[in-house]
Amino acid sequence: MAIGVLGGTFNPIHIGHLILAQEVGIKMHLSKIIFIPAKIPPLKNISISPQHRYNMVKIAIDDNPFFEISDIELKSDHISHTYTTMQKLTAQTKEPITFIIGADNILSLPDWYRWQDLVSEYEIAIASRPNYPFSNLEKLQQQIPSQIYQKLNNNIIEIPLVFLSSTTIRQKCRNGNPITYLVPNSVNKYITNNKLYQNAKN
Repeated sequence: MAIGVLGGTFNPIHIGHLILAQEVGIKMHLSKIIFIPAKIPPLKNISISPQHRYNMVKIAIDDNPFFEISDIELKSDHISHTYTTMQKLTAQTKEPITFIIGADNILSLPDWYRWQDLVSEYEIAIASRPNYPFSNLEKLQQQIPSQIYQKLNNNIIEIPLVFLSSTTIRQKCRNGNPITYLVPNSVNKYITNNKLYQNAKN
C-alpha cells in the first residue's frame, strides 16, 4: 500500500485538514498519512515559528494511529520545496508515495519548483476544497502535457466540504472569538497557552 503525504504550513492545523487526510487515505487505500509542516514555504510569509506549527500538528494527530508527522523539512535550512521533500522521503522508504494536494492549490501548481517532475514521478491525489471547483484543473490544460493533465484528472477525490481555513481561525483569535470545534481541543489549548495569533503580524 502507498503512503500519503500531506504538506502545508498548518498555521494552524484545523479539523478541515484532518478530515481531508482521513477521507483521502480511505478512498485511496493508503497505509498511512504523513503530515509534513513546511519550515520555509516558498510562496507564503509565515510569522509563527516552524516549531510551534510542528507542535500543533503533532498534538492534533497524536491519538490517530493512521496519522504520522515528519520533521524532514524542519531539519532543513533551505526553502521547503515539495519535490525535494518527496525525493528525500523516497530514499527513506520502499513504499510508493502519494502526494495529496487541495483543489485550492491547483492553479498555483505551475509556480512550484520542478512541479512537472513532481506530477510525473509521483501519484497525486487532488482533494476537493470549498469554493475551489475542480474545473480549475481545466485552466491548466493548456499549460501542461496531456498525459500529466490526464493523470491529475484521474485522481480527483471528493471529500466532505468543511468551510474553514487557517486564515479564518487566525482572524478569530485576533478578534478574541472562540475557535472551539474548529481545531482539536489540544490545539486550542496550545494556541491559548502560547498566546499565538493575538496580533495582526501573525
